[in-house]
Amino acid sequence: MTLLLAMVLTLGACVPRPHIAGYQLDTELPQGLPDQAPIYRVVEAPTLAADWAWHLAAALGFEGEPVAYSEAAAQPEWTWAGPLHSGKELTVYGNIAFGCSSPPDGDTGAGTIETAEEAVAAPRAWLTARDLLPADCADDARAWPYQTGPDESRLTRHGWEVCFRRRLDGLPVGSRCVWRGGVSVDLDPQGRVIGLRYKRREVERDSLVPIKTVEEAWQELQTRGPAFFDTEGPTFPEYGIFTITEVVLGYYEGPVGTAEVQKQFKPHYIFIGKAEIPKGGGEMRMAAYVPAWK
Repeated sequence: MTLLLAMVLTLGACVPRPHIAGYQLDTELPQGLPDQAPIYRVVEAPTLAADWAWHLAAALGFEGEPVAYSEAAAQPEWTWAGPLHSGKELTVYGNIAFGCSSPPDGDTGAGTIETAEEAVAAPRAWLTARDLLPADCADDARAWPYQTGPDESRLTRHGWEVCFRRRLDGLPVGSRCVWRGGVSVDLDPQGRVIGLRYKRREVERDSLVPIKTVEEAWQELQTRGPAFFDTEGPTFPEYGIFTITEVVLGYYEGPVGTAEVQKQFKPHYIFIGKAEIPKGGGEMRMAAYVPAWK
């Protein structure tokens, strides 16, 4: 699996919290939020991990036996690979998650994609045909264009990043701008799947808990910082101003491929935006999670 796919799936594991110079709110705090929210407990998935791993390999076009197997993390891990130097690779984490680069059966049949609507429709149909789009991930979808070359001044074509975000009783798991769970697909300019990330722990609704107001969470973010961050790339120790453009009440799903075992999904306020990278490095998409329960 590519370094980027591996990093995204294990993002947040044992990484020190970076320092943020300050927080700036560039949106209104949401109103009319509930004063209670459910906690979900993580339960065993209905499909055995090995059965799910082999099903995925077949569905994505990988043939033969896995090239690697490990029980070093909380979930068993299988890896399939395509021909040498092909860039095709699939890594499966138990029956919870997988990351795949350039699946052999990755042609969506959509051809050149021009709009965000087409970019959502093509992987939706492709995932549905392979039974890889759970019902609770199907309705909250968004697509962004991304550049496929190093020099944007000479670039005339782009691919697409498409995120199908999971929802639990209407509340999102993670943020759309930084993938945390659900299903995320990268498409090249011809509509072929070149990257695929999936993470979805099986959960059952447990107890209702009272939650803080969003104003209390905003104050806590500024004075104490978040419980943890999601970033779209490598984490730096220092950032400039973090400009927040969206605030939602939702849930955090932890990393896989580590020794950590997540037992619950607890409600969090998710502050989403971009943070300044130091020394003129531009900006990085980021999400900061503040615990919402009292």
